[in-house]
Amino acid sequence: MYRAGDHIVRRVVGPAASPVSLADMKAHLRVTSSAEDGLIQSYIDAAVSMIDADGELGQAIMAQTWDESFSSASRDIRLSIRPAVELVSVSYFDADNAQQTANLADFALYSSDFWAFVRSNNWPSAYDRPDAITVRYIAGLGAPEQGIIHAIKLIVSHWYENRADATDAKLSDIPRGAAHLINLSRGGWYG
Repeated sequence: MYRAGDHIVRRVVGPAASPVSLADMKAHLRVTSSAEDGLIQSYIDAAVSMIDADGELGQAIMAQTWDESFSSASRDIRLSIRPAVELVSVSYFDADNAQQTANLADFALYSSDFWAFVRSNNWPSAYDRPDAITVRYIAGLGAPEQGIIHAIKLIVSHWYENRADATDAKLSDIPRGAAHLINLSRGGWYG
């Protein structure tokens, strides 16, 4: 969970699968033994976390469910994780601070790779609290682009070959080729 300005953002359900399987990564690394499967999987998970959703890419790589909470709402509220593909629910705390579920028919989701928002002319009156209104939605690119898959493989390969944080060789956090592939698909600028 983190705070994005006046929004509280929390992943509720992560992707059902990784964009890069352990078997594909081991083939890329030319590893035939299972001795380092746990290490390689941890590198895959870390690389995906580094670029997924609110990371370097600025987009959700695979379908995942997010809650985004607001203290109040105007006609349009911006969503942080893109592309938002489905509105799941809108809940709120009423004047008595009791949680209620709003009628989804009162809300419309608009989204692209670069922006997403929920529009309504009928936002509920809510109790005064930072998480007064919560929008639950699914975000994700569907099938990940081949460039993103290759970027993940490049990052994992770099970490697998360079296990120390500092060596005599000049290292970078993200290999140049991977950074370029991520930039080609980036959904906004971060940092």
